[in-house]
Amino acid sequence: MIPPAGATPTVAQVLQQFARQPARHFLGEWNWKSAAVSGLLRAIIFFATTFTAGLRAALAALTLEALYRIIASGFYGVAAQSLRHAQPRWQAATVVMVILPILIQALELAVHWAAGTPNLWRGVAVSTAVAAFSSLFSWFAMQRGAFLVGAEARPFWEDLKRYPALLAEFLWAGPQWLFAGITARTARRN
Repeated sequence: MIPPAGATPTVAQVLQQFARQPARHFLGEWNWKSAAVSGLLRAIIFFATTFTAGLRAALAALTLEALYRIIASGFYGVAAQSLRHAQPRWQAATVVMVILPILIQALELAVHWAAGTPNLWRGVAVSTAVAAFSSLFSWFAMQRGAFLVGAEARPFWEDLKRYPALLAEFLWAGPQWLFAGITARTARRN
């Protein structure tokens, strides 16, 4: 059941909608912005980590990863965008930053393993490290209206223009959170 317009959906409601109408959500709302950014970044990672096996192997890994990531990250973007305001926040964060990246990374490993990608573990390790950071950043940026598709979307060039400021805000959010926690803890002691 979808909440009325303007109401905040629960994580369960969003996931139920995905289960009821997967084609509508995952094909009709496919996030091409997430697909483009992630596809390019991950393809470069696999090219670089496979290059020692030769140019042909590196180009094959780049192509395979680009195709895989364009598909997987477009679907990931749908989920992240749909869950960006869902409650409770900790459940939405768990789905977006833990469950989906684990599934996507496991599938990535399987795809490259089946293709015989050289230096596979190095590529997957770097890709996984990037996934941990980029999953959180994507969700953060989407909560601020960037990299969205559909009715709430802005032009892609505007999203890219906002990228440096969003990244700075994202990187500063961690120290702010720690400082707020320390301040609150100190206030409780006094």
